[in-house]
Amino acid sequence: MPTFATSETYTGINNRKMIKTITRILALISLATAMLSCSKALLGGDDNPLDGDLKLAVSGVASDVASNTPLSGIKITFTAYPASNPHSVLPLVTKTVYTDSKGVYSVEVEGFSENVTCTLTAESTNQNQVKYEALTNKIHVTWSGSSFDQKKKIFVVNDCNFQMKKK
Repeated sequence: MPTFATSETYTGINNRKMIKTITRILALISLATAMLSCSKALLGGDDNPLDGDLKLAVSGVASDVASNTPLSGIKITFTAYPASNPHSVLPLVTKTVYTDSKGVYSVEVEGFSENVTCTLTAESTNQNQVKYEALTNKIHVTWSGSSFDQKKKIFVVNDCNFQMKKK
């Protein structure tokens, strides 16, 4: 006598196929999500602050250490090197500015795409009647923390001051 499959047998087979199909769909969705999230990081998405031209703004005041009076005409030399090689012979950028009548200076540079180590050197020039000893400040820029504005892609240092001593 021939045997016939009952509806219970078909339901069991269909359930297994449906579970396999749903499992495969979920695996594909998971894989697609993982690939899309990785590609955003690899292609320089919003989560990576080093994906474009970054700016650095440094300002401060040069003053006499004894009298605390501002010093005008002080030469400030800004130099940036790759953080991976801060002793490199070739800097990424060098810029020179001078303090104003209030002793204030401001340096703004752009075009960075990596962490940098910066040196700022303050020295008196022939314009200065009184000569001062040169001073150097170092800044390590990691493009993070409260000094970095990720939306504007600028790292700001507002208090790189020089208290200079007479020679």
